[in-house]
Amino acid sequence: MKITVKNDSMIISGEDAVFAKLLESDLTYTDKAKQYQLRRLSKSVWGRSSPLYKQLQLDVKGNLYKRGNLGEWIINSSFLEYFQEIYPEFFKNAQVTDLRKDTGTKIVVPWINKPNSLRPYQQEAVDLMLSNHRGVINFATGLGKTLVATHFIQQYKKRALVVCPSDSVAKQFYEQFVKCFGKKKVGFYGGGKKEISDITVGIAASVSKYVKEFQSADLGVVIFDETHHTPAATFFDIAEGLCSIGKIFGLTATDYRGADEF
Repeated sequence: MKITVKNDSMIISGEDAVFAKLLESDLTYTDKAKQYQLRRLSKSVWGRSSPLYKQLQLDVKGNLYKRGNLGEWIINSSFLEYFQEIYPEFFKNAQVTDLRKDTGTKIVVPWINKPNSLRPYQQEAVDLMLSNHRGVINFATGLGKTLVATHFIQQYKKRALVVCPSDSVAKQFYEQFVKCFGKKKVGFYGGGKKEISDITVGIAASVSKYVKEFQSADLGVVIFDETHHTPAATFFDIAEGLCSIGKIFGLTATDYRGADEF
């Protein structure tokens, strides 16, 4: 089995039939939002005969892969470590070519006001972010996700985008970064502002409308706060549009999403 890994994709070829079935099972899902709409429409004769109902039946099942012209599997690169962990027998003799690389303009971000020093578990999280291309930092509320992001950006020294789900959360990050790095280093994207700087804090709803601007911003890292929102259209569009960025991480206190949230 041959596996080629790039920033934005992983291409698997030469897999056997057993592994192919496992891939298909793991990478196929039911869209809970569309499933809910189907249930609502099915309660009436009009709903069951509507064009929307028929379209939803086609769309309710989705998958997280594509098949190439030669039958190869094209999957998001973040699945590599996951599959290596749960299917070690298939990866034991696999030929893996890892072409992932860092991106982004180098920046100088000295402390204007140094924040609290990191506790050992927080430094461990920063070290993992520095040594990996993708990942999720899962801390309970109050354990310092914002502090970890601040120290990581200062240590990594590449242009950064922090995506937040709301204006209030974005402003908290913005104020923290301005305090630590100075206003000239920090931009805000959303709420009528379109400032892209060395460190940019963006509201997801605004960033998702202008992903192309960030594709050309020479970013080194994208950090999603409250990353359990990623299945939402705005977060997903940003993640998909910026998948070629060298490092992408999520911060969350809840690394799952309830069925009622879809």
